[in-house]
Amino acid sequence: MEPSPLNESDRIDRTPQVGRALFEALVREHGPRLRLFLGAVERDPQAREELLQETLLVAWRRLESFDPDRSFGPWLRGIGRNLVLARQRALGRRGVIVDPSVLDQLEGLLDAPAQAEVERMELELAALRACLEGLPAQQRAVVDQRYREGRRGAELARGLGRSLESTKKSLQRVRARLHDCVTTKLAAQGVL
Repeated sequence: MEPSPLNESDRIDRTPQVGRALFEALVREHGPRLRLFLGAVERDPQAREELLQETLLVAWRRLESFDPDRSFGPWLRGIGRNLVLARQRALGRRGVIVDPSVLDQLEGLLDAPAQAEVERMELELAALRACLEGLPAQQRAVVDQRYREGRRGAELARGLGRSLESTKKSLQRVRARLHDCVTTKLAAQGVL
């Protein structure tokens, strides 16, 4: 129910730690669709893995040209698409011929589930916000201190003025209440 921790509209920072960490996180998020895309056009596992590695290498080198107002997944698959077509030209008749329109259709199919996932996550997030607003003040304090302030264990218990066991039980009850509330709201919207 949590939104993606990545915000692609954040500026891509190529400093060694930040840029690499963000790039790796984006690849973890969008890599499975890239693998599906490449797997649909290349049957040989070794060639497919080479295309994958080359796509990631080119993406890293061209990261500064990525427009953060666009989605990373289609940009990454676009690089893969261009490499597939370049490989096809290099191999000529020896390789499998892939019509560029087939690649376009495949790209569209891979983007459709992503949009549906985003819409579902937005509905889940809206339901969670509504459920949080409906919590009694005491339960809301538990949630705020745990998730907004990042307190854990004994620190959370001290902040609430309770024992550790009581705090754990309160968290368990709040989570169950939020789960039930979100599930009910989504079911009422026909999402579940």
